[in-house]
Amino acid sequence: MPSIDLVPEIARGESRTALLFADGRALSYAELNSRTLRFATQLGQGEKLLVAISAEASEHVVVAYLGALRAGHAVAMMPPCDERLWNDFLAAFQPDFTFRPADGRWRLIKETRPRRDAQPLHPDLALLLMTSGSSGAAKAVRLSYGNLEANARSIAAYLELSSADRAALVLPLHYSYGLSVLNSHLIAGGSVLFPGVSVMNGDFLGVIGDAGCTNFSGVPYSYELLERARFRAAELKALRMMTVAGGQLRSDLVRLYRDHMHAKSGRFFVMYGQTEATRALLSSRRKAFPTARSGSA
Repeated sequence: MPSIDLVPEIARGESRTALLFADGRALSYAELNSRTLRFATQLGQGEKLLVAISAEASEHVVVAYLGALRAGHAVAMMPPCDERLWNDFLAAFQPDFTFRPADGRWRLIKETRPRRDAQPLHPDLALLLMTSGSSGAAKAVRLSYGNLEANARSIAAYLELSSADRAALVLPLHYSYGLSVLNSHLIAGGSVLFPGVSVMNGDFLGVIGDAGCTNFSGVPYSYELLERARFRAAELKALRMMTVAGGQLRSDLVRLYRDHMHAKSGRFFVMYGQTEATRALLSSRRKAFPTARSGSA
């Protein structure tokens, strides 16, 4: 059964940090590898399964995401606070497992679904990301293992990411851009900080500065918020790179942040087209279930 491990083999036994949190907690590559293997074992490696994950900014989510992919299963990264979308997804896609908080703890729950609907998942299907069309109905972007790995490696190579890089991840993990930041930094052997506060929080600049973040990725609105928070006046000595995607950033802000990073001997990247670049396919919510379980990814 095809699978993917986004953590480099050389890093799996190392004590250097993979994930870091604002409260000081850290998960090393060795710990991440061990927990990922345990989660993969819980799912097993027989029939290919669909695992729906409540994509909160949590080490539990990263472990579940990596573990399911490592075991050769397909993952759906779901917005954590949208109960309507969850209910619609459960009805339309009928996942085999869900992983989300319940009664104060994270739970992996085996879902029941009628056997008549148990069409096999496509062997190459790795990831479902929820989006919406002009009608407002939920749609799923489908990525294969090859899509996912090629995207992570190409971004890591283009941005020249290395084990010395640490991303400040402020974007949600159910959003393709946020998940790409995680994937590309892990595949490069770098680390990811989950700041735990918004860009507008008074502690944000101190948190990412103290953590030694080298990279920041945001959408256009993120940069508007950074201006309000006087980001360019902050002393962030480790910062070497900033990227923007997910829409068109105002030209004046492009110039401001290009010049700001140039003055720091850093770089500012205006990016676009991640979903298109991974050749993702869109299908309607009601039609996507049989396609996702039997069509090409």
